[in-house]
Amino acid sequence: MPVSTRRPWLKGLGRPRPIAIRRGLGIFVLLVAATLAAADLLNPDSGYVRVFASARDLQAGKTIEKADIVQRDFPRDLVPKNALREEKDLVGKTVALPVSAGELISHNRLVSSQLAEELTGEQNSKIVAVTPAEAGVVAVLHAGDLVDIIAGETEKTSTAPLAHGARVVNIIEEEIVLIALPSGAAELVATASLDSPLTLLITG
Repeated sequence: MPVSTRRPWLKGLGRPRPIAIRRGLGIFVLLVAATLAAADLLNPDSGYVRVFASARDLQAGKTIEKADIVQRDFPRDLVPKNALREEKDLVGKTVALPVSAGELISHNRLVSSQLAEELTGEQNSKIVAVTPAEAGVVAVLHAGDLVDIIAGETEKTSTAPLAHGARVVNIIEEEIVLIALPSGAAELVATASLDSPLTLLITG
């Protein structure tokens, strides 16, 4: 008598069905996503961070408006520590150095104490706007130049040096010179500019 090779209890245990395969793949994808998310939380140097970038080219002297900036997600490893992430830190601030469209905006691009401190190497430094008595000197000045600042003679005061080796940050509208100065010298220059013409002597 022939022996039957059928195994009715194995019915359904053969080749996996397409639905089961799709479900398995879906679960696998979810597990991978969860693992990557957990890795981002455990490793703060991975993933992306949302910061502000320039929506268009911004020239020195420009007062930043909301339409000038846009939020972008950048790889965390490519974002400098001083990149600005809050709108309040940008809107209403003055651009000190040109910013290209799409470029991340940091304190180093704005008229700020951070930029002044970086240029002078001293804490509590400031950036002062100076309109030189001799308009011609502005034409030969460049960002990064060193200048001496001298107060002109008035009815009450004589010519007096105010600062030596001050760093030029930038020139705005071909007449205003932004200069980084240490605390003390910055206030002295700002006050003197109200009462007397200021002369800039290029020293380096």
